[in-house]
Amino acid sequence: MNSNTQIKVWDLPVRLFHWSLASLFILAYAIEDHWLSLHTLAGYTIAGLVLFRLVWGFVGSRYARFGDFVKSPGEVMHYLGDIKSGRAGRYLGHNPAGGAMIIALLLSLVFTIASGLIIYGGAEFAGEHITVRNCVFQHNGQLGFAASRAHGLLMTGCTVRNNNTKGYDRGW
Repeated sequence: MNSNTQIKVWDLPVRLFHWSLASLFILAYAIEDHWLSLHTLAGYTIAGLVLFRLVWGFVGSRYARFGDFVKSPGEVMHYLGDIKSGRAGRYLGHNPAGGAMIIALLLSLVFTIASGLIIYGGAEFAGEHITVRNCVFQHNGQLGFAASRAHGLLMTGCTVRNNNTKGYDRGW
């Protein structure tokens, strides 16, 4: 295969999910204390996006399916060791570390959505102060995950010459 051949990896639904989620998360994070109704709308929309992605992870295109990129903890650790030693291979789609990060991000979003629903609909039963602090903690944790993900994309771009950031824009 020619090294300049482009292979479509990220389908349109995954790309729309990715950019919509990133934009809505930034919006919700930036306005959380100022415009509660818009923050809530962004949260409900994020919940719909996460639900879509969970379904798409089982029925979507090849590289969108969890079975393509979710690996065992041992495989993730082995891949991280390969990165450290300069032996990491290239992957179409998510590498094992990227797959682990995607699962961590989705799980943290599920917990944040649950916290938001408790705050919005049932704080009197759950202890509002604890739930609000939990939600803020999770928002900050997700920023850390996003920063780690960006760092991972830069690292794989430099070490294995794999430019995944273009794929999120164009699909290949």
